[in-house]
Amino acid sequence: MSIPASFEGVGRFLRENDGLIQEIRGAAAGAGDVLRLLAERVRANQEAAQGLVKDAGAFSFKVAGKQDTRDRQKRLLLRIEETNRRIEKYRDDPALAGLFQGDLSMYYLELGNTYLEEPVARMVSFSPEEADEIRGLLRGAVLDAQKRKDLAAVLEAAVRVSKAVLKVAVKLAA
Repeated sequence: MSIPASFEGVGRFLRENDGLIQEIRGAAAGAGDVLRLLAERVRANQEAAQGLVKDAGAFSFKVAGKQDTRDRQKRLLLRIEETNRRIEKYRDDPALAGLFQGDLSMYYLELGNTYLEEPVARMVSFSPEEADEIRGLLRGAVLDAQKRKDLAAVLEAAVRVSKAVLKVAVKLAA
């Protein structure tokens, strides 16, 4: 699996990975087979995300041509990031977490509507520090055999993948 070098591709990947995070949160700790399957999906997502930023430098991505569209995308990404923090904070309160999950779905729908504009190719530069931070998050998402059996480790790995790809998406929307 690879992530297309476009804002749309990155956005869709984020939505899918957030869905994976919700599945992990919903998995029973004793469901070993389900947890192993979820860990494999996290591994595949982590490997796909590594292709976004291999080294520091400039890469060609397809992004929205209009600045106001990129500004809207950036605002939506920041809302998605904040909503994910709220879901994590209130994960023990199903009613509140459910409300925030509804908000998250709405933000992803709005983000998807921004893909309707014809994209343009643009070089996006990542400083060495930005690339190191993103690679560090992805390294933290690697699960060894023992961690694949730990629900918290699988969840943390999926969250790290989302954080890394969200940083790329915000950069693309700038």
